[in-house]
Amino acid sequence: EDPILATAILGATLSLIISFFLNNFKKVSMHTTGISGLLGFAIGISFYSNHPMFAILLLALLATGLLAASRIVLRAHTPTETFWGMFSGLFSQFLAFKIYLSSTIQ
Repeated sequence: EDPILATAILGATLSLIISFFLNNFKKVSMHTTGISGLLGFAIGISFYSNHPMFAILLLALLATGLLAASRIVLRAHTPTETFWGMFSGLFSQFLAFKIYLSSTIQ
């Protein structure tokens, strides 16, 4: 069992659950949720990696910003809806790291 892969899958599952719950009250950008989950995973893994992660973090941050901006420019979502998508993706990955990976890697 790979703890890194298990953490990524747990984070993706949590983001679906959180976004599903939030969508009952407010429209949430699922595109932004997904890409923010990738950013959250990159941030989380950078704390456990012995390798420099600057380029990966920069690329993930750039992709998140471009995708969120495109959803707003295309009028598919409002800034608030993209914010909730970012919150859902980032929070779920950070929660996954807190729940799973922190307890397995010491």
